[in-house]
Amino acid sequence: MKKALKDYAIIIASFISIATLALALSGCATTLNPQGIYRGDKVMYQAELAIPATYNVVNSFLIFEENNRAALSGWPEVKKFADGIRKTYPSAEATAHVMLNAYKANPNPGNAENLTKALDVLRAALTGASAYMVQIGTVK
Repeated sequence: MKKALKDYAIIIASFISIATLALALSGCATTLNPQGIYRGDKVMYQAELAIPATYNVVNSFLIFEENNRAALSGWPEVKKFADGIRKTYPSAEATAHVMLNAYKANPNPGNAENLTKALDVLRAALTGASAYMVQIGTVK
């Protein structure tokens, strides 16, 4: 593998790891300020953090994959995963926005559950992208 490809993969994998950690830790705060923008609502806070963060990471992964297809030919599963994400991510992100808006309009447990399910789809894309970037970045 070319050194530049590996170096870029390591940078992207690091970025993905940081974003994943930020998403995981976003639920760790015991309380949010009830007078703040989220009115103490952790569900809304986590969603508004997760949606753009997953987009940025997934988009970086897709750009990396497209720009390095020839060098990644030894990993056909990376292209297959990226192509799948290109097909499914836009509607998954749109669904997450719809569920977030529904939750904002009526923050009840049912809407919170629907929003969480929509975010889980985005997180799965982030997790898959992260796994492939780590795999590529650790090849000798």
